[in-house]
Amino acid sequence: MTFDEILAQVLDLLQCERRLSYRAIKVRFGLDDDHLEALKDEIIEAKQLAVVEKGRVLVWTGDPVSGPWALPLTPAP
Repeated sequence: MTFDEILAQVLDLLQCERRLSYRAIKVRFGLDDDHLEALKDEIIEAKQLAVVEKGRVLVWTGDPVSGPWALPLTPAP
């Protein structure tokens, strides 16, 4: 799986769950420390879609429907 594919999946999961621990992300996606750091940089700094809580948890700050990975809040007619 490419970095972009992992990033998209983590963003999907983070948007749905609203909070994810770094440890769970590493285990779920089989990431080493360098890849986790790159993922954090992209989500927190570059895209500004999450903040860090207690140095261990990503907390979603993006709009509920932002990005191409978002699901609509209301059903389409």
